[in-house]
Amino acid sequence: MTRLAVATSRAGDTALGDTGDAVLPSADPFGDLQRCLDGAGPSRILQTVIGEVFAGRITVVSSFAADSAVLLHWWPKSTDRRRCCSSTQGDFPEAIEHRDRLVRHLGLRDFRSVRPSPEEASRLDAGLRRAALDSNGCCAFRKVAPLERALAGFAA
Repeated sequence: MTRLAVATSRAGDTALGDTGDAVLPSADPFGDLQRCLDGAGPSRILQTVIGEVFAGRITVVSSFAADSAVLLHWWPKSTDRRRCCSSTQGDFPEAIEHRDRLVRHLGLRDFRSVRPSPEEASRLDAGLRRAALDSNGCCAFRKVAPLERALAGFAA
């Protein structure tokens, strides 16, 4: 089985190559990755991307919708990195129960549900009507900003 080496030059160029070969900066590292993994199964792709290309610098974000369970199923087999879930104060109890069951069933460690601080929510949406009046602004402070804070330090 071929293992990929990832090299980053002082200029920030990234290159991929077999571990036995000299690795030179590439103008298209993701194209190189696609070519190296052409025809590979999901387990190999995730192990390579999580364990080799972005080792220690990758996390997964999930809505915990039904289709997310497939990726979440593979995640703990590939890494111990943190998981993040964008959440709002308006989650239905059934959605929260589903998320919690999935976290337990799949053995997701260091799971984090991200949301604005109570102070932010009080200051930016005291009446809980912002979603109806300004949906973009609501998403910006309830989902985007907390998710950006949670993802700080990750490359992917």
